[in-house]
Amino acid sequence: MIYYVIPARKGSKGLPFKNRKLFDITAKTIPNDAKPYTIVSTDDEYISELALGYGFKVHNRSSSVSVDTANTRDLLREVVDDFDIRPDDDIVMMYLTYPERTFADVERIYDFYKKNDGNSLLCKHG
Repeated sequence: MIYYVIPARKGSKGLPFKNRKLFDITAKTIPNDAKPYTIVSTDDEYISELALGYGFKVHNRSSSVSVDTANTRDLLREVVDDFDIRPDDDIVMMYLTYPERTFADVERIYDFYKKNDGNSLLCKHG
């Protein structure tokens, strides 16, 4: 099983409410068959409502993973525990700060990851 996790906390040091501004761009790229496996992790009620409107699941982030110093590993531990994600499931992080990314890009790099028997993969545009 593949789960798509969109981290979208309320706070932002650089651009206030940037996740609110970028959320729809990523949400619109998620195809209907992936929506039931998409989890939005947020502490922002506005984003929660948007996520539910798209048919996504919502993870209510704890305060400990909602601060700007929180790490992704702790966030994912919460998501895995809250949604009973199994060790053999895969998680694709859908960071909102890549507005030009398409779902075809996600599928292409996921295929690369699987074909190469990867343990982890970080994508970036160079």
